[in-house]
Amino acid sequence: MNDLYLVPAMRDFSLESIEAATVSGADGVSGRFRNLSLHSHFQPIISLAHHRVVGYEGLLRPRSLSGQALAPNLLFDSVEADDEIVFLDRLARNLHVRNFVAASQQKPWLFLNVNARVAMSGHTYGDYFQAMLARHGLPPHRVVIELIENDIQDEALLAEAMNYYRDLGCLVAIDDFGAGHSNFERIWSVQPQIVKIDRSSLVQARSSSKVRRVLPNLVALLHEAGCLTLIEGIEDEEDAMIALDAGVDFAQGYLFGRPNPSLVQWHMCDSPLGNLCGRHMEISTQRREHNHALLEPYITAFRHCAGVAVFDQDAREASLPMLELSNVLRCYLLDGAGRQLGSNIEAPKPALDADLRFLPVANADDAIWSRRPYFQRAIAEPGQVQVSRPYLSITDARMCITLSIMLRNGVGQPCVYCADILWEEQR
Repeated sequence: MNDLYLVPAMRDFSLESIEAATVSGADGVSGRFRNLSLHSHFQPIISLAHHRVVGYEGLLRPRSLSGQALAPNLLFDSVEADDEIVFLDRLARNLHVRNFVAASQQKPWLFLNVNARVAMSGHTYGDYFQAMLARHGLPPHRVVIELIENDIQDEALLAEAMNYYRDLGCLVAIDDFGAGHSNFERIWSVQPQIVKIDRSSLVQARSSSKVRRVLPNLVALLHEAGCLTLIEGIEDEEDAMIALDAGVDFAQGYLFGRPNPSLVQWHMCDSPLGNLCGRHMEISTQRREHNHALLEPYITAFRHCAGVAVFDQDAREASLPMLELSNVLRCYLLDGAGRQLGSNIEAPKPALDADLRFLPVANADDAIWSRRPYFQRAIAEPGQVQVSRPYLSITDARMCITLSIMLRNGVGQPCVYCADILWEEQR
């Protein structure tokens, strides 16, 4: 096909019209749009638990008819009219499906990008997607429709449009979460099965221990929202370690394979991934041992102080050995309902000056801490010292961890003894 292909003036967006803009050759199916030749590339998506490729993202690679490559985003940014973007989007998905079906030996997923404008307006251009999948023998359950980033104001309308793919039997994914307009509002409205976390989160985690610490909580929150998680842009071992720390389900990036006209087989990723997982286990073990060594003297003193404080109901005198240790911010005693018994018990000369901006919340007498994980875990496991994750204390806005233990006093009533310890970022 040597002539330039233009969008039909009569707005014929049928399957036949789309496929009239394609050419089958020795290197697969290519397409024609404007003065460009369009080609499929595929990037592997790895399951970190299974150590293998479980899917491929179809990516468009435009070239001029002389063979010069053009960045895909430049092509899509140049298309302003709705009819042109619908035609281009349908053509791209047609190429990816046909090339994927021809090359796929196993039964992985095919991730297909769909422009949000197309998702919302495509129905006005006639049926297409279901017929295209049926013609080329790709079951909908092997397709993940990936909603790419767009500034869409009507989230409800977008969710309704995405329901078409869900009802068809496809999985639905949201791209670029954490960047631009992909946020929790879109999660609630679209209700995707998969959320792709933007590479910007990796970049921030590489330079900030705070971001790296918080990223697993974000992933856990997405899991609780009913979404599997995929992190994009894994380029080296450090990125992979951050992804493994975060607990994401899937990973994608140059480390596991660059976009390629052929499908990268799973065994080509298995060996490096296995090495990374082994290295991650070693690092995690070293980190746990380091933290245990740091906390051991605190936990030893804490057990002793707790027994005295609960039995005598005099936490102030009992806490003195604990307060002699560096970085102990305060000790306090709670009843079985989580109500604080008395004021915070602090060292006579605190290691750090109090921040006067937080004086309104400094007095914790009678405060109720029953919602805190450290209280709930202590109640659930009597007699066991609990160590919280690092968090920002409401009392003085310092990062700390809390040691807690539930013991019974002389009349059998449950009490929870607690100590807050300053937790520095370098740890």
